[in-house]
Amino acid sequence: MKSYSFTKYLLMVSFAIFFSCSKESNSDPVISNNNQETQVVTFDVDITSSEGGTVNTSSGSYNQGTVLNIQANANEGYAFLNWEGFDSTNPSITINVNQNYTLNAVFIIEEEVSLDQNAFTDNVEVNSGNVFQGSITPNSTTTFEVENADNLIAVVDNGFGLDLSVPDNTQGALIQFKNVDGDLADSYIQIERFPDNSSKSLRSSKKSRFKHQDKKETESKTYNKNSTGQFSFDIDFGEGISAGQICFNVHIYDDNDNISAGIEICVTINNFGGGPNEIHGIWEYYQSGIEGEYLNAWYYEEEPYQYSYYVGDERVDINGCFTPSCDARVCYNDDGEFQGYAKISNLQERDYIILNPDGTYEDRYETILSESAEIVGSIDLCLEDDPAFKWAKNPYQTIVTTVYYGKWSYDEATGTIGIFDYSDQILDSGGTLLGNQLDVYDEPYDYFSNGTFVEINGDTMTLREPSSYSDDVYITVFRRIQ
Repeated sequence: MKSYSFTKYLLMVSFAIFFSCSKESNSDPVISNNNQETQVVTFDVDITSSEGGTVNTSSGSYNQGTVLNIQANANEGYAFLNWEGFDSTNPSITINVNQNYTLNAVFIIEEEVSLDQNAFTDNVEVNSGNVFQGSITPNSTTTFEVENADNLIAVVDNGFGLDLSVPDNTQGALIQFKNVDGDLADSYIQIERFPDNSSKSLRSSKKSRFKHQDKKETESKTYNKNSTGQFSFDIDFGEGISAGQICFNVHIYDDNDNISAGIEICVTINNFGGGPNEIHGIWEYYQSGIEGEYLNAWYYEEEPYQYSYYVGDERVDINGCFTPSCDARVCYNDDGEFQGYAKISNLQERDYIILNPDGTYEDRYETILSESAEIVGSIDLCLEDDPAFKWAKNPYQTIVTTVYYGKWSYDEATGTIGIFDYSDQILDSGGTLLGNQLDVYDEPYDYFSNGTFVEINGDTMTLREPSSYSDDVYITVFRRIQ
């Protein structure tokens, strides 16, 4: 009986110990199938961006299975290139977090972007140009040169021009654009050298303050851009052209349809603005002239101009009215008969340009009118034709400002600038008699053409503009106001 009880006791103790051990082992999730605990797994996602843009998602530790929609946003003047750590050139990507990620959004300056060759072809306009599908097949050994190939600069909105030196029997050129990797566009452009219609007219300058500008205007009117051995044409950009890089092959063909081998040219299309900070500011005209010949004050005239009028065929000088301190407006009727004039004396003038960091620019030509006009005869017939006549009839002290509005572009590789007028307006500080209607041009006017070299020396800025028609280099010197 005693033995039985002891045996029973041992069995009960053994059972109790086994039960206790079995209950503790149920807390291991690997073993338990009923009350298993969920183990959270996380991964590190590191997200950065290069200079020129931002990303919309922060770096951090994310739970396995988290879906992240990540967007790369380029700053103004930059473009998204690609992702590092993820195989995509799309600025918007989606990742399912199942591993550690190190992502970097790469941005580049817009001028470094390779432009699409087909989209580019669709957004250019060439006078006397026709578009044909397919590729160009050379079939001759004819040679030619692109004279401005080493200094070809373009800017959005404006396009660029090509100056070719060609054989006399050249009838035209063929242009086929391609991206920087060499992929050709699906079509090419044929440009006729001697089109039936007249060639694109050159915009004559509305500004005549500088002596050398008169020479530039004369050259532009007399220059035959398709003379013997010369062939020049413009490639204008539409609104669909953005900053970036594009290449093209240019060929020529003759009257027997012989097509030359192509010359490859690549061009960088700049955005407006940019450039060193010392370019930004307000600059007053100081001197201008032709390098190696003369450099005079911007208002300089060897012989002041004498204002006059005609009575029939007889020229009559207006007493004491010489530029630059005097101006006169002469009134004739519809038959050309002299009616009278308004003489404005003691004029003061100044001219300055404003180059803003965002690429906008103004040229402000101020004339200070401080005394009443002298009226001889009658000017009533001309009051509607010229606002100056209105001021002469209703004089007051005022500053008349002719403002040219436009944009400027800087090419860092060559250290050159281009300044372009888009519109102009006359502002009257003392009233509205002189009018303030904005004249918007059909196309931009190159005030200082692309390729004008710019030098800053302290508070002096010098622009050197090579002539397109001669070996002259035009010099314009400015002094900083602000």
